[in-house]
Amino acid sequence: MLKTPSQGEIAPVWVATAPELANVSGKLFGSFMGNPRREFKLPAVTRDADRRRRLIELLSNWTGLKSA
Repeated sequence: MLKTPSQGEIAPVWVATAPELANVSGKLFGSFMGNPRREFKLPAVTRDADRRRRLIELLSNWTGLKSA
């Protein structure tokens, strides 16, 4: 919260360019308390395949975009 653009860009640039994350998917990273490379645990609900499928369906209907 309340970061300068330079401070806010650290985590996304690291995630996009870090070789150690080349095969990582489905995780959330960001800055917290001075650590720009913190992994945040996603809520259990995000691991529910039925809920994920329903959300994708709703978003596809609302936006008119089809999921890949």
